[in-house]
Amino acid sequence: MLKLNTILNAGILAASTTFFITASPVSAQTMTDLGLLQSGTFAYAYELNADGSVVVGSGNTTNGQQAFRWNSTGGTMQNISAAGWTFSNAVALNSDGNVIVGYGDYQGTGLNNYRAYRWTQAGGMQSLGTFGNFSVGISTNDNGSVVVGYNGTASGNRAFRWDETGGSLVVGHADLTVGGNLAFLWDVVMVAASIRTLLCKLC
Repeated sequence: MLKLNTILNAGILAASTTFFITASPVSAQTMTDLGLLQSGTFAYAYELNADGSVVVGSGNTTNGQQAFRWNSTGGTMQNISAAGWTFSNAVALNSDGNVIVGYGDYQGTGLNNYRAYRWTQAGGMQSLGTFGNFSVGISTNDNGSVVVGYNGTASGNRAFRWDETGGSLVVGHADLTVGGNLAFLWDVVMVAASIRTLLCKLC
């Protein structure tokens, strides 16, 4: 059972800290070994889809650390990396597990050539490009049509939003006058705003 108190006001969603979670006894749980990539000795799982049938992460191979997709139907790890990617990491996927996002070392020149990518069964691993020195994909929406992450630029990191129709859009950052790292909310009407500023408006 999970109880979540929410406040919906002027399009802003805020969640209270009241959670109640019940779980089955530990003895009823099972842990599945997802295996390794070919010639690998370690693997890390980072995210799973809505029903838990698909897991993504990365593991080592003779060609370096590479992103993988694991499906409970086949029970095997699939190396989803492509030619030109000397390192890759899968960190998020959509609800059905057929779209994966992450980042990798494209063309083998290190951090300054990291590129965010979007992977599909049909298209494979496709770089989303960058408007700075490098880009990192962090998450995607339910159907996998939108990807978010950040770009490294000369003036600091900048958040981005990418979609299938418009490509990358610079989201930027919210008000930094108070200093430090701030959470922000972005939408097509409001653009970027500090969560602190938005919550204060509800006070």
